[in-house]
Amino acid sequence: MTDYHFDQVIDRHHTFSTQWDYIADRFGRNDILPFSISDTDFAVPPVVQTALFDRLQHPIYGYTRWNHADFKTSIQHWFERDKSVTVDPEWVVYSPSVVFSIATLIRLHSEPNDSVAVFTPMYDAFYNVIASNDRLLIPIRLQAADEGYQLDWDSLATTLAAPQTKVLLLTNPHNPTGRLFSKAELQRLYQLCQQNHVFLISDDIHRDIIYGDNRYVPITEVAQNGVALCCSGSKTFNTPGLIGSYVMIPDQTLRDRFLVELKQKNALSSVSIMGMTAQIAAYNGGSDYVDQLVAYLDATCR
Repeated sequence: MTDYHFDQVIDRHHTFSTQWDYIADRFGRNDILPFSISDTDFAVPPVVQTALFDRLQHPIYGYTRWNHADFKTSIQHWFERDKSVTVDPEWVVYSPSVVFSIATLIRLHSEPNDSVAVFTPMYDAFYNVIASNDRLLIPIRLQAADEGYQLDWDSLATTLAAPQTKVLLLTNPHNPTGRLFSKAELQRLYQLCQQNHVFLISDDIHRDIIYGDNRYVPITEVAQNGVALCCSGSKTFNTPGLIGSYVMIPDQTLRDRFLVELKQKNALSSVSIMGMTAQIAAYNGGSDYVDQLVAYLDATCR
């Protein structure tokens, strides 16, 4: 097993790094630590670097297909490391980014001036993706940290029952609190959505960073109708610059509609070669990296 050195300091200046080379663009000054940029300064695991290097040896980087077993089954096997989870690889479709997937699913399940319910505090990109698609953001505030960021079920039920609410946008684990939703909570959330004809989108990009005995449960383990799960290995393995994500859409009709948006409407069906190569390599050979990463982060944050 490889021993990863997460304490290694790697200078990222002069690499066109959003985090380190363009601090002033986002914050108006350069003399701060840009902790809000959501990548890490950890080296990508060797299994991913080797896969990328091997692919670079072929001198042609043409249009590339994602719809094949190597891509989809790597995702299936990654989720099914939890023996109680089952994933059908046919659910899996490519997307250039999780936020693109969320924006597309919001448009497919609502109309301008409809509402999207979101737990707050929340990931800042959601504000723009909801507002710029002419939807209204309805915040459902989680309780305070000393109360475990518990859900206000009465407020949630009232919000979902409003006729204009068409989508519930969930992050699991929740961004930024790190709160993990239990299977019982996901079941209750889903039941409320079904009662009110609300589509549930779950952004699970931080699904691998789980501490202690807590257990991550994908929404697709609760239901396969009226849900979509958006994810990527890019946060876990620090590869967002390579571009690429995926969506699990169990409903075939919705899956087909999503693919029309991806290919016919946006011409985005050709995958990033390096993004796909990194994703497959990480999920096929990166378990020990994640185990050590989580242990390191847990110890560092205590």
